Amino acid sequence: METNTLPCLDPQAFRRKIAGLLDQETPLTEEANDEMRTLASSLVCLMAQLFGKELDRITLWSRIDSALKTACSKVRDRNMELFVNHCLEHVKADPGRACLSEGLGKLLIALADKPAEWRQAFTRFIETRIYAVLVRGKEEWGWKKLEMKTERGEI
Repeated sequence: METNTLPCLDPQAFRRKIAGLLDQETPLTEEANDEMRTLASSLVCLMAQLFGKELDRITLWSRIDSALKTACSKVRDRNMELFVNHCLEHVKADPGRACLSEGLGKLLIALADKPAEWRQAFTRFIETRIYAVLVRGKEEWGWKKLEMKTERGEI
């Protein structure tokens, strides 16, 4: 007769499991990395687009960097709405403009549809690749500005 046994967890693994934390060593799939890269770039682009009018534009990229780092340190419970909210508050985004942002709505929906482990990995992805995230987001912002100028007939 075969008995089913539960896998044994060491105390550290048990604490991580109870806290809902991922194993930091678990590698992400290439598909997950690509999706996180895209969504992180979109978030950076949105922060640049919604950057508060009362802030000095010279501080744009350092302020976005600080927003990401602050949000990563404050949100450990995988709450992506709170994460994005911290980012937008940090760059003093106008709530009215944010409300009208089609891209922000799409980003929030995309992040909400992900499993808890993926959302936790997303904050870790940003935290551990901050320079790459900023560079890619800045590039996306450049394309977005060009698109907006084209729509207005400036180009």
